[in-house]
Order: sequence, then structure tokens, then C-alpha cells
Amino acid sequence: MRARIESLARHLQPGDRILTLNELGNQVYWELTHRLDRTARIEAPRPPRDLAALSVYQRRGIEQGERLSVVPYRNVGEIELDGVSCVWLLHDPAEPDAALAGHLASRGFLLERTIGAEPPRLSEYRAR
Repeated sequence: MRARIESLARHLQPGDRILTLNELGNQVYWELTHRLDRTARIEAPRPPRDLAALSVYQRRGIEQGERLSVVPYRNVGEIELDGVSCVWLLHDPAEPDAALAGHLASRGFLLERTIGAEPPRLSEYRAR
């Protein structure tokens, strides 16, 4: 994880947006701001909530994660991308969430490259 964040810090430009999935946000925030002395806007796309499919414990876990996170959770459609030329996405699964990838594509962002074969992966999306 640390190597991915260091790679991100080397390539990060003013105005870039960082999206982290699930619990990665707090670690990315801490590493960038405290260890590497870099600032960036970091957001966490809110996981889709099919409440009928989640147990009460899973729902509580999601809600607690949002309350304790220093990184704001946003619904996919609420992630502000105006004026952003590059979106960096740190993700555990091999492929980013389909809804998030679709939202980025609908806003003109195309996948430029993915760094790392092992999780977490770092994907770079550029505005076209």
C-alpha cells in the first residue's frame, strides 16, 4: 500500500482528485498529509446500498465507517469532477466498481493505466 501511495504522490498534480474505496481512505489521507507532506482532495465513493441484501451488522459497519472516516463519503453521482483533469483511484478488486467506472466515463474520463498487479491497485483516469 505504501508503495502505491508514494507512486501517487510522485505523479499527483494540483487539482487532481483521489478516490479511494472502502477503508483505504484514512490510510491514504494520513500517508499523503503526514508522512509525505502532500495535500489533495480525497473522497470515498459510497458503496451501493441494497439494504435488503445487507444484515443489520453490515449496515452498522458501513454507517460507522462513514462516521469515523476523515475522508468524506459521496454517492457516485455527487463526486465533483468539474475542472479536474485527472482522477486517481485506489481499489482492491481487480476491476473498479462498474457504477463508478461508468460515472467517470460519462464525465469524459478514460482509463489511462493501472499500476500494480497486487491490491491495492492504482488506476489513473484522464479527462478527454
